[in-house]
Amino acid sequence: MNELRLDVRSLRVFEAVAKSGSVSTAASKLGVTQSAVSQAVMQIEELLGTKVLDRARRPMKLTPAGIALRRHAHNVVDDMDRLLALVRASDLVNRHLN
Repeated sequence: MNELRLDVRSLRVFEAVAKSGSVSTAASKLGVTQSAVSQAVMQIEELLGTKVLDRARRPMKLTPAGIALRRHAHNVVDDMDRLLALVRASDLVNRHLN
């Protein structure tokens, strides 16, 4: 069984596409292939059961589901970035105390 999941990496990819309106621009910004970006977006769409991007338009536009996802994805990504920074800072403090 192929388990579908929504992870922070996929949300970062989606945010980059949503911001740029382009798979190729997002791929370049993220340092990954266009194929990797397309696959991440398609995985999100398969998981949600709906399209998040209107690919017929250039630049790509978000669908209503994509708009909702972007709003919440941004919060999740920001929270994860803060969590990672907190843990890294805590680890640095512990190293200096020991």
